[in-house]
Amino acid sequence: MKDNKGAHYEVYYIPLWNAIISTDTRSPRYQIQANFDFKASSSNINKLIPPLNRQSDVMWAVWKTISKTPNELRYICRNGIINDDTKGVMSDIFTNKGPARRPVPWPGLTFGIDTEEGQALLGTPNGLAVAYILMDRAKELGRRKVSVTIAASGGDPDQPELGYRMLWDLAPESAPSVTLSLPPPGLGLTFTSKTASATRRPVTT
Repeated sequence: MKDNKGAHYEVYYIPLWNAIISTDTRSPRYQIQANFDFKASSSNINKLIPPLNRQSDVMWAVWKTISKTPNELRYICRNGIINDDTKGVMSDIFTNKGPARRPVPWPGLTFGIDTEEGQALLGTPNGLAVAYILMDRAKELGRRKVSVTIAASGGDPDQPELGYRMLWDLAPESAPSVTLSLPPPGLGLTFTSKTASATRRPVTT
């Protein structure tokens, strides 16, 4: 999705793996607040943004049109996270929970939604779209056993400019517990164009 205010949602949809991969997102509200020199009130901003503007709504609308089983959505991956607020939360978690007190490559660190870390990540700017999907689409998705895995993008913790990765697993409540030693199929891909051509990296994703 793109509009004339510079807002865009660069997202890849992979029905085969019940996965949505978000690589670059800037909402209309964010773009207006970031690029305009005046302090607009919320009511004025609302007049400038399109009715369908929230990332969670856009992703779900597209997902429903291309997936034959949209209610089976399982994975939502946020790649190349550079948002300062989100990175701050993730950095704190890496420092407090990481084996070397620093960002770690895949398979990263995994937390259940019932943990302090999982709830903190859900409340970040890059986790809110997942939160809204879980709340707004609860009837369609049913009860889910949610967990989140965080890691350094590119697999190199010494290259923070590559950003971080956040993978949400929205497992059905009845699904068996799975420990991911590698990214789910497709989620270890490095996308090279908006047509979703990709090359697979091995363990370093």
